[in-house]
Amino acid sequence: MSAAWITAAFASFVLLLFLAGRRALLRVPEGQVLAVRRFGRSERVLTPGLRVLLPLADRVVRRVSLTGHSMRLERRLLACGDLRAIAVEGVVFFQFLDPLEAARSGTRAHERISAELSRALAELAGSASSEALCEQPAESVSRSLKQRINRLLRSQGIMITRLQLDLALVPTP
Repeated sequence: MSAAWITAAFASFVLLLFLAGRRALLRVPEGQVLAVRRFGRSERVLTPGLRVLLPLADRVVRRVSLTGHSMRLERRLLACGDLRAIAVEGVVFFQFLDPLEAARSGTRAHERISAELSRALAELAGSASSEALCEQPAESVSRSLKQRINRLLRSQGIMITRLQLDLALVPTP
């Protein structure tokens, strides 16, 4: 064996180690969590800081920001009395309280919030005070809905930080 061949083999080995080392070290930014799967099966959560991954075994499947998120609410009509209805639309601002739950739920959080909001609006419209719903200011309705939804979602690691609703009276034919 010649010295040039040994040097080239050694340089290749060092380069391979360097590239594998770069893929093995991962910095998770503050305010984020990463969901990682090993061999496509078990999922674990990486919290902020410098983390070690197995280059061929681990894959990052989801990055979730723990800071604020928002989602738009589609327009919905709620009956409030016999001849009136209100159109409800707006924006929900929320954040994750639990990093583990944030990485697990990820995009399903929008579905959870939308389902809980639909349920709370249906309860509000079906209650005895639905007639008063037409008379309340949007801030008051937003506040009561936010409290009701937060009671349900906090156990799932999600908190509504702001609920901004637009209410408009719609005459029914």
